[in-house]
Amino acid sequence: MKTHSTYIVRPVSWCKWRKSEVEGTLETFEHPPAQDDEAQEVSKPIYEDLTADDLLERCLGSNTQNNNESFISCVWQLAPKHQFAGKKKLSDAACTFNEGFTAILNIMDVMGIIIVLQGQ
Repeated sequence: MKTHSTYIVRPVSWCKWRKSEVEGTLETFEHPPAQDDEAQEVSKPIYEDLTADDLLERCLGSNTQNNNESFISCVWQLAPKHQFAGKKKLSDAACTFNEGFTAILNIMDVMGIIIVLQGQ
């Protein structure tokens, strides 16, 4: 039934599978291919490359497959490239990239800064 379960069952439908279901002709219904043979022949190797396990494993946890891109994005959020940022700010950005905001909380703890929830 593929993704047809999300479509409304009615005789006048753009979904030919659902229309066939209403008409009671599902046994003889043949779904037309999504692509012609030539397009499928060209796109299949690309699809297989993009869905390779080793590539997808690098994307787990919403991570980018390009480590430099991810690091630079984090640094630019904390130290925008259109503003001057000294060594300390870049170091803080690298800490945040490597350890998350827990690094900032640890630094504040070492400095003796007490964090409380708002309203306490």
